[in-house]
Amino acid sequence: MILFSSRDPPFSGDKQVARRSRSAYFGKEKFFVHFLHYDVHRWHAGDINPTDVDADRYIRVPDKIAPDPNNPYDTIWETDGSTHVFDKKNMTIFDLGASFFNI
Repeated sequence: MILFSSRDPPFSGDKQVARRSRSAYFGKEKFFVHFLHYDVHRWHAGDINPTDVDADRYIRVPDKIAPDPNNPYDTIWETDGSTHVFDKKNMTIFDLGASFFNI
């Protein structure tokens, strides 16, 4: 298995990259979605994980996306794995992509 990051947990590196990338979307933040999918970093060709059909396939986004404003040097947010369902409930990554094109 190849992980995105050698950090523990592996998503902590991409949370930092996502935080820094958001500035490019100033005023258009709705087009930046940091999607944490239901399993490890691997290629997906559909909404359903064939090895776990009961897996939560809807878009989940991180609860903590930046340091606490009162403690800008805090790094706890990077390793916090808590997520919530994306604002548009029960939307898969494919549904989200289609919505950008009004499909």
